[in-house]
Amino acid sequence: MIVIVLSLLLGQKAIVIGSSSMKPTLEPGDLVLELQRGPANASPGEIVSFSEPGSGRTLTRRVIAGAPEGRQVRLIAKADNADTIDNITVPRDGLIGFPLRSIPWGGRVVEALDSPAALLIIPGLIVLLIAFSDLRRRREEVPGSGAF
Repeated sequence: MIVIVLSLLLGQKAIVIGSSSMKPTLEPGDLVLELQRGPANASPGEIVSFSEPGSGRTLTRRVIAGAPEGRQVRLIAKADNADTIDNITVPRDGLIGFPLRSIPWGGRVVEALDSPAALLIIPGLIVLLIAFSDLRRRREEVPGSGAF
């Protein structure tokens, strides 16, 4: 968890892999920490993430080729686990994600912590931890309780 917080403080972006399109490299539920850079930095073979035009969904693909076209960069990319080829046009001064590390199942943990149930469970666990700590401290203060 510390790695995630530090990465975000350093300006990295976190995304959760939502499909099996990049299997076996990235699995559904993986948390990917990525650095945002210009699309002209993408090289064939690299994995990149970008916003899908129209829907705004974040897609993750492997670059096959790329070339500047005026004020834009055209990337030809493909999911590792699919046959379709994506033509992606990104403004030259736009940003796309370049994965730095992935945390298996980390996205599932983040999603669970963001759920309504977590709003009840996490404070409850904190209260229990405080109560346990307080009981332990009191037990150690009582003479003859086994504390030396």
